Amino acid sequence: MSPPEAIFGSSIPSNLDHIPLQDLAEYVEEEPSTTWPCYLMDPFTHEPEFIGRDDVFDIIDNCFFSQPDSTSGQANDEDLPCCCISGLGGMGKTQTAIEYALSRRDEFDAIFVIQADGAAKLSESFAGIAPALGLMESSGKSAKPGEETDLIVSRSKAMKWLSAPKFTPATLSNRASKSKNKSDRDVSWLLIFDNVEEASLLRDYWPVGSDGCILVTTRDTRTGNYLRSRTTIVLDQLATPFAANLLLRLSFMENNSLTFADASAVAEKLGGLPIAISQVAAYIYNKPMSLKEFLALYEKSLRERDPSDEYTGPWSHTIATSWALDDLTDEPKALIRTFACLDPDCVQDSVFAQPAVEPMLDAYPADRLEYINARGKLYNVSLIRLVDTTTTIIVRIHRLVQDIVLARMNDSQRVEAFSFVTRILIAAWPTTTNNFEHEARHWKDQESLLPHIFRLTEIYRLYDISKIEISSRRSFVKLLQAGGW
Repeated sequence: MSPPEAIFGSSIPSNLDHIPLQDLAEYVEEEPSTTWPCYLMDPFTHEPEFIGRDDVFDIIDNCFFSQPDSTSGQANDEDLPCCCISGLGGMGKTQTAIEYALSRRDEFDAIFVIQADGAAKLSESFAGIAPALGLMESSGKSAKPGEETDLIVSRSKAMKWLSAPKFTPATLSNRASKSKNKSDRDVSWLLIFDNVEEASLLRDYWPVGSDGCILVTTRDTRTGNYLRSRTTIVLDQLATPFAANLLLRLSFMENNSLTFADASAVAEKLGGLPIAISQVAAYIYNKPMSLKEFLALYEKSLRERDPSDEYTGPWSHTIATSWALDDLTDEPKALIRTFACLDPDCVQDSVFAQPAVEPMLDAYPADRLEYINARGKLYNVSLIRLVDTTTTIIVRIHRLVQDIVLARMNDSQRVEAFSFVTRILIAAWPTTTNNFEHEARHWKDQESLLPHIFRLTEIYRLYDISKIEISSRRSFVKLLQAGGW
């Protein structure tokens, strides 16, 4: 049997060993881009409360824009400069990369954020580069909504452009007229691989040449060594002054010497973890309570912690999330349990607001208004984030929150939530009247649901879902089959 990497993305099975795709784009013509500037960053956006990572930005700048040390033996002028940001979950690795990209837009002609936590998600995300650059139309493969995009051709064209980026004469003229500092510079780009879990997956998506920069975020500190990055940054906790200011700002408290001292004490207890600070601030504001009252409750919770608790995440975040979950009524609880079974970066509001399935999950919002109210309660306690796109609202939930929600559910609740999400995805999967499910006009809608199928397979492996009913098991198998096609 071949390793998965050997046949991934190809419709032709092979029993040959994996051959690195050094000339991946050789069979497509070199094409100049018609889009400048080109920013592919959805669903990530600017976070107004982002704070305290200027030193990290300086390190990344030094990696990207300074000449490498020739005596180190690790890099030379022909290498793509690569910087890795690693650290524990909840430290803000992704947002640090996003904010860096947004703050350095004038330095790059194109910026692409690629979700890389899994082979399928990496392939789907990377396939968006070529259409964004305007490279697909001339090949006869339209990139218009609702029409097919060949993943192999799209990846090949993107790799070709990234290895030798060019713009059309008209686009270059527009670039020169609007950006004087770029008119006499070579084309440059920034490629961000976000949340990399298996660094080996990147080898088929790694351009050659030296015209761009690559930024990688990962929880695995060894990834930098594997990728031979120039710089590896281990993202640490926020410094106490930054963390205290963030806590006061998010909890809408006056910032004076007394409150700052209390906020500093809370920030130190939370280990400077940005996600914990965000949720604690929401908890304090919604109660409302003083910082001293919170500290007393926090110390009590630490003393009462169950020594047998197997959760391995940051305990400060466990407490903050648990308190937020305990305060929820039944409808928001049912909603957050559903979100915990979905891909954390792309929960489509249009799909899950009013699912037409039976039976419904107990206490799940019955109509659109109840859904909006329940979603608002989750947002108010910082358990979810909302991204308003042109077509729908995207719900994002941190992976740590998902872990805690799933850990707090009993076996029966997990099975019920798993089965409910399976029914929703089956109902939402586009089909035709003759039940032929693989027509190209449905690919775009199907691709948007595909990450949720992979999330369900992950949950199925991690938890005992063997008690699932026969009908739900058949639906899950049908869903896997549809996603596989």
